[in-house]
Amino acid sequence: MREVKEGATPNTAPFMREKPQTTAISPGGKLDLTVAVSGVPEPGIQWFKNDIAIAADSQRVTITTKGGRSTLSFSKCKEMDAGLYKVVARNDAGQVTHKFRLIPGHQPGACDTPEITQVGETEMFVKWTAPIDDGGSRVICYMLEMKISGECAVCVCW
Repeated sequence: MREVKEGATPNTAPFMREKPQTTAISPGGKLDLTVAVSGVPEPGIQWFKNDIAIAADSQRVTITTKGGRSTLSFSKCKEMDAGLYKVVARNDAGQVTHKFRLIPGHQPGACDTPEITQVGETEMFVKWTAPIDDGGSRVICYMLEMKISGECAVCVCW
């Protein structure tokens, strides 16, 4: 057993509090992937694509790391950016790894105008159909913007 000095903080292995998920990329689009890591001492963070370390020294791909947060940024995604990615955080107490994919895709078309069938004081039931143009893949989420009564509601899918 290792002796710890009084008042000293023991080393703790890295833990990823936030991590990127599999994401569809659109050629020409901007993308930021962020990981938040805690550990003592502060872990070093490294990004990989297809098990090759990413050397982000271009204007198109950058890595910014500060205070346990690291962001891999693409100013303009290209189809060649699709692949298996890995982020590794390590310190003297250990390491943690997380894998995810960037897959080709594009933003689907707009949904039809939503239908509001039930309205309460603080909530409503909104129903709409999936877009005709699904972007070539399954729609994974919707964003609904609400407008003041009498204005148009907008539905965006991706």
